[in-house]
Amino acid sequence: MNCYVDIEFADGVTWIARIRLDDPLLPPPAIQARIFLSEVATLEFLARMRVPAPRVYGYELEAPGNPVGTSYVLMEKLAGQPLDWNSASAEERARVMEQLADVYLELERHPIPQTGSASPLSGGAEPGRVQIGVFAQTPCFETAERGLGPLPVDNYLGFLWRLQALPELVAGSASHAGPGYNITGIIDWEFASAEAKELAFSSPCMMWPVGKFYDGDNVLAEDEERFADIFERRGRGDLAEMVRGGRRWQRYLFFLGGGIPGDMAELEPLFQGLRRGFMALSKFQRRELVPKGGGKQRKYNGKGEWSMEF
Repeated sequence: MNCYVDIEFADGVTWIARIRLDDPLLPPPAIQARIFLSEVATLEFLARMRVPAPRVYGYELEAPGNPVGTSYVLMEKLAGQPLDWNSASAEERARVMEQLADVYLELERHPIPQTGSASPLSGGAEPGRVQIGVFAQTPCFETAERGLGPLPVDNYLGFLWRLQALPELVAGSASHAGPGYNITGIIDWEFASAEAKELAFSSPCMMWPVGKFYDGDNVLAEDEERFADIFERRGRGDLAEMVRGGRRWQRYLFFLGGGIPGDMAELEPLFQGLRRGFMALSKFQRRELVPKGGGKQRKYNGKGEWSMEF
């Protein structure tokens, strides 16, 4: 949790001071520091590109000599207002998607050889030079004591299925918009990470058909199809296919985002949507979940075959 304070200079320039607030629900201090430094490193890395992100002017972790008393970062204040995607017209959305495609293409010019989150290089390295380490995302710091919710068996079996499916997959952010729906900046890089290209270049969640997603339907929304068409028109059919084929990645990572379904009515369609995303692959067609014992039995035989109450 953060507090934002404007710093106004006599020449009219405005910075933002983002100050970390104490919250008993936050991760331990060492993990907070890792996440904090990762965002700073990500923003400094983006400053080397043509990506509209706020520039960092200074930062300091919580430490005895810190005059603020907590971690803070000083950064550029960007013009514009938060993008309200749902209120935008089709023409306004199309304008944003064209600009977002520009961002995708710019990011593609700077490939990163592994997945993970950025952290600053020590020893006074040049700003923007980063190293990739562990994911700076809260679910990655969970402990074995964390429960699996009110459906522990079902969730556990779901985790086993995803673990088995993982080889088939292995080959951050909000926006500010100005007048005319021009992207003035992409903000909130706090939990950003380098991901496999198929996930990184899939459609952003603001375009997803949320209701259908939770119902287990993998159909793409019209906005996702339009976004893919933009890449087609630019001669990048490969990126268009990543947009169209990104749902299985999105569903796989959705389950790893920290949310544990609380009842079968929520778990079943989400998991079946994930499973159907892989069913298009012939080698996964034999791994259907088969009800047994009148739908009451749940078994896993250790060979990638198990049954659930679906």
